[in-house]
Amino acid sequence: MPKLTPARPRWQPRVPTWRPRPHETPGRAALSRTLIPALTLLALAVLTRAPLYGDPLIHVDETFYNLVGERMLRGAVPFVDIWDRKPIGLFLIYAGAHLALGKSVLAYQILATLFAAATAFLIARLAQRIASPQGALLAGVAYLLGLALFRCSGGQSPVFYNLLMVGAVELALPLLTRAAPVGLARRGALVMLVIGLALQIKYTVVFEGLGFGLALMAARWRLDRRSLATLGCTLLWIASALLPTALALGWYAWAGEAQAFVWANFVSIFGRDTGAALSLDRITDLATDVALTAPFWGALAWLARA
Repeated sequence: MPKLTPARPRWQPRVPTWRPRPHETPGRAALSRTLIPALTLLALAVLTRAPLYGDPLIHVDETFYNLVGERMLRGAVPFVDIWDRKPIGLFLIYAGAHLALGKSVLAYQILATLFAAATAFLIARLAQRIASPQGALLAGVAYLLGLALFRCSGGQSPVFYNLLMVGAVELALPLLTRAAPVGLARRGALVMLVIGLALQIKYTVVFEGLGFGLALMAARWRLDRRSLATLGCTLLWIASALLPTALALGWYAWAGEAQAFVWANFVSIFGRDTGAALSLDRITDLATDVALTAPFWGALAWLARA
């Protein structure tokens, strides 16, 4: 009778349990898990972005955002005096950069560097749940290198809203991973408020926001399967996500420019003619991005099958 050999188990990631080393004090352990990764990621963010510091033409989009932010400090009102489809929050970030750091393009570029480093640090913190400190740090490194690879070395909108979205993940995980999360309605409202702030940087995060909302609804339903309670929480979370946009619309309504706000933010996109040439350019860009990341996905598939 032939000898049967047991099937080789499929590869599964190892989830390490981090403990301080015997010679580490709690203060030194906190230093190695927090301050050192933060400084390392900040240094890498500066290193990957410094060659473009002072360049006013990194990307046509942020050149325009920078112009709008600077004009806002002179009294211009977005959507009224100067027009674009992007939400007001993005222009406020640029205006705030100029207000705090001066009129040079370095102002928004330095602020974008801080946002990128902070996002990478939060990603590393999240990765510590399933990886060693060194492996988690590499997750933050991968994010910073990915920004450079995908043309976000300046102040493109993802550099700013990604920080809010990763922060929302940090806030939401305890609510989604515990059997009976405390303060689900209140803390879920905070998560959706953060996503609402991200919406005022770029509206495309609405899809991630829907994912967060559905996950929170499922968590609420699992508590006691009460339909009315779940519905009440859902309405609270929707209101929280829409609050920043409602406040922006309210300000424009108070200024007598509600129509300009609604047209720019919600209506004008449906009249946009992308054209065949632009569509072809986007397909080419997508194909390039897929080709550049193919080695990474191939390595991941190989690990999964090893």
